[in-house]
Amino acid sequence: MEKYSNILDEIPKKCKECNSEKIEYWDETEEEIIFRCLNCKIFYTFSLNREKLLIFFKY
Repeated sequence: MEKYSNILDEIPKKCKECNSEKIEYWDETEEEIIFRCLNCKIFYTFSLNREKLLIFFKY
């Protein structure tokens, strides 16, 4: 859980697209953790390695 401590503060309380408060954990890889809005299905990706730049495409 230590590796997530800095990410927990960054998770939005409301979706930036639809303003919904229903954001949940969706998945994770070795490099990132992913949350998703239950309303509009947009993904929020957070890098576990802050030195690596993530590129995110909305679809």
